[in-house]
Amino acid sequence: MENIKFNELISNNILPVIPLRGKVAFPHTNISFEVGRSMTLKAVEKASATDKIVFILTQRKTEKTDVSPDDLYSVGCVAR
Repeated sequence: MENIKFNELISNNILPVIPLRGKVAFPHTNISFEVGRSMTLKAVEKASATDKIVFILTQRKTEKTDVSPDDLYSVGCVAR
């Protein structure tokens, strides 16, 4: 996807968020993760039904299952 179109797509949408436990996503790399929580499954399903783009953030405490925005680091990666 061309960078200009990709940037427009990101700036015009609210992206589904996927919190990662004990993993960090970096730009231009592949990462695998398990989908176990219902909120993560919903985010993946929403992305799959639309443009397949998500926002991946690392979770501060890996043992926590119900996370809120305060439980996530503020920097993450937009991914497809």
